[in-house]
Amino acid sequence: MEKKFLIAALVLTLFILLGLGSVLSEQCIDVAGCKSCWKTTPAVVQSDLCGENSTCLAQPEDQQNNAIVDVILCACSRAKSSQYADSDMNKKIEELTSQYTRYELTAGEICEQPGLFLTKRSYT
Repeated sequence: MEKKFLIAALVLTLFILLGLGSVLSEQCIDVAGCKSCWKTTPAVVQSDLCGENSTCLAQPEDQQNNAIVDVILCACSRAKSSQYADSDMNKKIEELTSQYTRYELTAGEICEQPGLFLTKRSYT
Protein backbone atom coordinates (compact mmCIF):
# COMPACT_ATOMS: atom_id res chain seq x y z
CA MET A 1 0.00 0.00 0.00
CA GLU A 2 2.82 2.45 0.79
CA LYS A 3 4.47 1.81 -2.60
CA LYS A 4 1.26 2.82 -4.37
CA PHE A 5 1.16 6.13 -2.49
CA LEU A 6 4.84 6.78 -3.18
CA ILE A 7 4.41 6.07 -6.90
CA ALA A 8 1.26 8.21 -7.04
CA ALA A 9 3.08 11.08 -5.29
CA LEU A 10 6.01 10.80 -7.72
CA VAL A 11 3.71 10.82 -10.76
CA LEU A 12 1.77 13.79 -9.37
CA THR A 13 5.03 15.66 -8.70
CA LEU A 14 6.22 14.95 -12.24
CA PHE A 15 3.01 16.36 -13.74
CA ILE A 16 3.23 19.47 -11.56
CA LEU A 17 6.85 20.07 -12.60
CA LEU A 18 6.01 19.58 -16.28
CA GLY A 19 3.11 22.01 -15.95
CA LEU A 20 5.28 24.63 -14.27
CA GLY A 21 7.98 24.17 -16.90
CA SER A 22 5.56 24.78 -19.74
CA VAL A 23 4.13 27.89 -18.05
CA LEU A 24 7.51 29.36 -17.14
CA SER A 25 9.08 28.65 -20.53
CA GLU A 26 7.20 31.50 -22.19
CA GLN A 27 7.02 35.20 -21.39
CA CYS A 28 4.75 37.81 -22.91
CA ILE A 29 4.49 41.57 -23.10
CA ASP A 30 1.38 43.62 -23.76
CA VAL A 31 1.16 47.33 -24.55
CA ALA A 32 -2.13 48.89 -25.59
CA GLY A 33 -3.57 45.52 -26.61
CA CYS A 34 -0.48 44.67 -28.66
CA LYS A 35 0.78 41.38 -27.25
CA SER A 36 3.76 39.28 -28.20
CA CYS A 37 5.38 36.28 -26.52
CA TRP A 38 8.72 34.50 -26.65
CA LYS A 39 10.18 31.28 -25.34
CA THR A 40 12.83 31.40 -22.62
CA THR A 41 14.58 28.46 -24.22
CA PRO A 42 15.82 27.96 -27.79
CA ALA A 43 12.88 27.11 -30.02
CA VAL A 44 12.32 26.01 -33.58
CA VAL A 45 10.34 28.74 -35.31
CA GLN A 46 8.87 29.35 -38.72
CA SER A 47 9.69 32.92 -39.72
CA ASP A 48 10.88 35.23 -42.47
CA LEU A 49 13.78 36.00 -40.11
CA CYS A 50 15.22 32.52 -40.68
CA GLY A 51 17.08 33.54 -43.81
CA GLU A 52 16.95 31.04 -46.66
CA ASN A 53 15.07 28.44 -44.62
CA SER A 54 11.51 28.92 -43.46
CA THR A 55 12.23 27.16 -40.15
CA CYS A 56 15.20 27.59 -37.87
CA LEU A 57 16.38 27.65 -34.26
CA ALA A 58 15.68 30.93 -32.48
CA GLN A 59 17.63 31.85 -29.37
CA PRO A 60 15.66 33.31 -26.43
CA GLU A 61 17.36 36.73 -26.57
CA ASP A 62 16.57 37.05 -30.27
CA GLN A 63 12.97 35.99 -29.73
CA GLN A 64 12.63 38.53 -26.91
CA ASN A 65 14.17 41.33 -28.98
CA ASN A 66 11.82 40.66 -31.90
CA ALA A 67 8.76 40.38 -29.64
CA ILE A 68 9.55 43.73 -28.02
CA VAL A 69 10.10 45.40 -31.40
CA ASP A 70 6.78 43.98 -32.66
CA VAL A 71 4.91 45.27 -29.60
CA ILE A 72 6.43 48.74 -29.84
CA LEU A 73 5.64 48.99 -33.57
CA CYS A 74 2.07 47.79 -33.03
CA ALA A 75 1.51 50.20 -30.11
CA CYS A 76 3.01 53.01 -32.20
CA SER A 77 0.57 52.28 -34.99
CA ARG A 78 -2.31 52.62 -32.54
CA ALA A 79 -0.83 55.75 -30.96
CA LYS A 80 -0.34 57.39 -34.37
CA SER A 81 -3.89 56.58 -35.45
CA SER A 82 -5.22 58.38 -32.36
CA GLN A 83 -2.72 61.22 -32.91
CA TYR A 84 -1.01 60.38 -29.58
CA ALA A 85 -4.13 61.32 -27.59
CA ASP A 86 -3.87 58.42 -25.11
CA SER A 87 -1.29 59.55 -22.55
CA ASP A 88 -1.24 56.14 -20.81
CA MET A 89 -0.41 54.39 -24.07
CA ASN A 90 2.26 56.97 -24.86
CA LYS A 91 3.80 56.49 -21.42
CA LYS A 92 3.88 52.69 -21.83
CA ILE A 93 5.56 53.04 -25.23
CA GLU A 94 8.11 55.44 -23.77
CA GLU A 95 8.81 53.24 -20.71
CA LEU A 96 9.21 50.04 -22.72
CA THR A 97 11.48 51.72 -25.23
CA SER A 98 13.52 53.28 -22.44
CA GLN A 99 13.95 49.91 -20.68
CA TYR A 100 14.79 48.18 -23.92
CA THR A 101 17.05 50.72 -25.65
CA ARG A 102 18.04 53.04 -22.78
CA TYR A 103 16.92 56.03 -24.89
CA GLU A 104 14.72 58.66 -23.24
CA LEU A 105 12.37 59.63 -26.07
CA THR A 106 8.77 60.74 -26.42
CA ALA A 107 6.22 58.44 -28.01
CA GLY A 108 6.13 60.73 -31.03
CA GLU A 109 9.90 60.53 -31.50
CA ILE A 110 9.82 56.74 -31.11
CA CYS A 111 6.90 56.15 -33.42
CA GLU A 112 7.80 58.58 -36.17
CA GLN A 113 11.25 57.06 -36.79
CA PRO A 114 11.40 53.62 -35.14
CA GLY A 115 13.98 52.34 -37.62
CA LEU A 116 16.65 54.54 -36.05
CA PHE A 117 16.90 52.33 -32.96
CA LEU A 118 14.52 49.35 -33.27
CA THR A 119 15.98 46.44 -35.21
CA LYS A 120 14.78 42.89 -35.52
CA ARG A 121 17.35 40.13 -35.28
CA SER A 122 17.69 37.23 -37.70
CA TYR A 123 17.39 33.71 -36.39
CA THR A 124 20.10 31.14 -37.07
